[in-house]
Amino acid sequence: MLGTWPWPTLSFDPVALNYFAYNFIKIHRTLRTSPSMAVGVTDRQWSVEDFIALWESCEQRRAERVA
Repeated sequence: MLGTWPWPTLSFDPVALNYFAYNFIKIHRTLRTSPSMAVGVTDRQWSVEDFIALWESCEQRRAERVA
């Protein structure tokens, strides 16, 4: 079926993950920093480990709200 979500059991959006990595983790050649640092959204370069820690804390809070 066209237009259906291919991963119904996932609790995250793969497109959102890509945007986060592009804007917070990836260092761009022309900017020589991440776009989020270039515009002042964050004051440090994020790593994949930082992202995973953020994700785990969000999942933990979500589980606490459900329980």
